[in-house]
Amino acid sequence: MKDCSLFPPAILLFEYSSQITNDELEEFLSYKIQTKSKNIWRFFKKHMLQQVGKIVLITLIAVVFVSCAGSPTESKGDSLEKPLPNEMSVKRSLLEKFPLTIAVPLKAEKSFISNSDEILVFPISLTVSDDDQIYVSDNNGQAIYKVSSDLETITKVSKEKTEQDEENLKYPNTIRFYHNKIFVADNDGIKVFKQNGELEKLIRCYYSINDFSIDSEGNFFTNVNFPSGNQENSLVIKLNENGARVSGIGQRPNPSENSNLEGTAYVEVKEQSVIVAYKHFPLVQVYNTNNGDLIREFEIKQPLFDELKKLKDNKEFVHPKAGVVVLPRYFAGVKVLENRIYLLLHLPNPEIVEVDLQGKELNRYRSDAITAMNYFGFDVRLVDHARQFIVGVIEPSRMPTIVAFNQNAEIQTNKK
Repeated sequence: MKDCSLFPPAILLFEYSSQITNDELEEFLSYKIQTKSKNIWRFFKKHMLQQVGKIVLITLIAVVFVSCAGSPTESKGDSLEKPLPNEMSVKRSLLEKFPLTIAVPLKAEKSFISNSDEILVFPISLTVSDDDQIYVSDNNGQAIYKVSSDLETITKVSKEKTEQDEENLKYPNTIRFYHNKIFVADNDGIKVFKQNGELEKLIRCYYSINDFSIDSEGNFFTNVNFPSGNQENSLVIKLNENGARVSGIGQRPNPSENSNLEGTAYVEVKEQSVIVAYKHFPLVQVYNTNNGDLIREFEIKQPLFDELKKLKDNKEFVHPKAGVVVLPRYFAGVKVLENRIYLLLHLPNPEIVEVDLQGKELNRYRSDAITAMNYFGFDVRLVDHARQFIVGVIEPSRMPTIVAFNQNAEIQTNKK
């Protein structure tokens, strides 16, 4: 950045956008220098006004602005602003060092691609209903969509904005299907919708929810976002069906560091156990839902993960600029089906690890049919008594895609 201290009225604004990893959203950055405009008059009056006419003065002022601002390319370089690291690009480069892990090959049976700006603006979560419909929460689109079980059609479930403020979705996040109803967390709390999109009730819990799961009694097990480490240190917060806090489960690691990101995790309830898969550690913990005791914990292995641990010590990666924290991600989702835990790894190509409830790895699955810039959801369902993985993918083209993976079908594509 050029030194423009002699020219106080100059206001310089440089903006550019960059994807942090795959998603999350584009972040717009700006750099501004602001000073009092009256000082410029004093400067020119003292040093130049006696020697030049009004026309020359105006010309010089224009030159000053051009000199300070420079070209767009020069401004970005001089301001020392750097694009934030693209996590998937880093991972892709690191993976070249290692042979592929042994895995059962997956093929995409079908895929739904949203190629319209009016559909799935920024999908952030998905869930599969009891009748195999796929519900998607669109964070920036302020909406809930339903994709048919065969991935052929998509319909908007949520209503258009109404005069009743609480009926309107406000940046919906995690979505779950429970007892024939749709539960979605947004800025108001947890909203419960009927399948026709009618709001049944709003559960105000006064937490910013990162992820949640519901047990058979209607209790919510939530992993929440804390702005700082000075707040509650619970890893999972148990809420009753009305949103009142019941208890805290586990403890967040390093609550005062890295903007509390290390405590963010995916949550899944299975009977009397709550499974927690950390986003920023290759660690899975299992807690008792009643007393909160830690039952067991285990790590998921992947050759790349040792390299990701080193990235945490790389200051340029973790703190690319003031006020920004980036941590490598290990998991993109966790689901439980028939006493099996399935973990979607946060890798350039979908890789899913299947473990039993004791943490023993049973199978590993991978697909080269699609490349991910990010993931926005993961679920598992049974189709003709066979497991099928439903994965929400943001492709490098930034196209939201929902893919149904199994082991035996050729790919079919449905574009809407």
